[in-house]
This record gives sequence, structure tokens and C-alpha cells, in this order.
Amino acid sequence: MRSPRRTSSPRLPARRGAADPFTEEERDKILRWFYRKDRFYYPFVLFLFHTGVRPSEAVALRWGDVDTENGSVTIRVSRYLGSESATKTSHSERTIRLLPLVRDTLRALRPLHATKDSYVFVNAKNGGPIDQREWPKDHWRRVLTGTKVRARKFYATKHTFISIALTKGLNLKFIAEYCGTSVAMIEQHYGRFLASRVDDQLALLSAPPVAAQVEPQKRKTATFGGGAVLGRKTLVE
Repeated sequence: MRSPRRTSSPRLPARRGAADPFTEEERDKILRWFYRKDRFYYPFVLFLFHTGVRPSEAVALRWGDVDTENGSVTIRVSRYLGSESATKTSHSERTIRLLPLVRDTLRALRPLHATKDSYVFVNAKNGGPIDQREWPKDHWRRVLTGTKVRARKFYATKHTFISIALTKGLNLKFIAEYCGTSVAMIEQHYGRFLASRVDDQLALLSAPPVAAQVEPQKRKTATFGGGAVLGRKTLVE
């Protein structure tokens, strides 16, 4: 009797929309260029690269949502085409802690008489909020040409933050919450950066058990002032 013939389902097409981030070296080259050639916008670009905040969220940020003392920012509004609304999703409304470099940059940036409703990042022409749709035409294109870095969209600042965080082994849930997105979205669009951590994950599995790392009858006890007191007994080597 013949065994039933095996059939297989057709392979699904590859997912589109994979992220195209900058490398760390490219990111730093871009930041150096802004610091030297277009310093007015250096804090804006630094903030984007080192927080993973969406450009639409950054241009809507006001000083009332920035705590420069404790180094945190609350994202609650998005700005697009001159109008403001709630953030993209419920995940997007969040409070994040800032890296020391970003915190110190915002401290230096804050005007002496800024009110809670003043925009954090403004344009150099009239001091109004930055239009994230128009701004790249003058400034983003110029920096990529000047640095000879391969062109990516302005939104790639967010892709860069997430990809670097993944490569460095940050917790996936932490990254998702920090960037106001979901774990599923990161898995879908940043798969190859997760794959780059396979060797690190397998290394954890191949490590010998803790008990096997300590030779019998040669276990050392942490000592405090010559001996560790445990109940009424003092343990020494």
C-alpha cells in the first residue's frame, strides 16, 4: 500500500517594510556634522537618535512635558501638518527616562523664560514649531550629502535607535515600551537584528550550571570583617 503523497503549502511572500537604520558610525557622523555645520538643530537630531521618539512626537514636545531635573520626558501629543492630536496608539503615550547626554543637552537648551507651553524644538526662521515634513528637505538632505552617508528617510532615526538597542541585547519589551510601539511590530520589522543575537542566546544555554563551577569542599563564603556571621556561627575559609 502506497503511503500518502506529501504535499506542502506554498511559501508565503517575504514581509515588506523592513527597517533600514543607520549604523552607529553613520549616526555619530551625522551628529558631528550637525554640531559643526548646523548646530541650531543639533539638539533636535540628537534627541531623535537617542530616544527613538517619532519625529511627529518630537516636534510637538513642550517644556511642560520635560523634567530636566530628573531627566525624563512625557510623550502625549503628536503634531502633523500643523495640527496636534493624541499619539499614534495607546502604547505611544508614555514617560521615558533620558540618557545623561540627552538630559544635559535639554538642560542647556531650555530658555530662561520658557513656559510650560513653549515648544522644545523650534525652527530657526521664526521660532515656531518644526514642520517635520518640510524640515528634511533643507536639513536632512544636506547632511547626508555632506557626510556621504547613504540616504535614508528622516524616520530612520527611530529605526536606528531600535536596531542598536536590539543589537546590544536590550530587553524586547523594554524597547517596545520605551519607543511607544509593540513587541509584535519590532519582531516584524527588525527581525534581522534579533537574529544577530542568536549566538549570544545559545551561549547562555551552553554555560555550565552554577553548581558545576564551584569545586566541592572549596566553596568560598563572602566575608565581612573577617567572617560572615550566620546565626550564631561565623563562617571563615
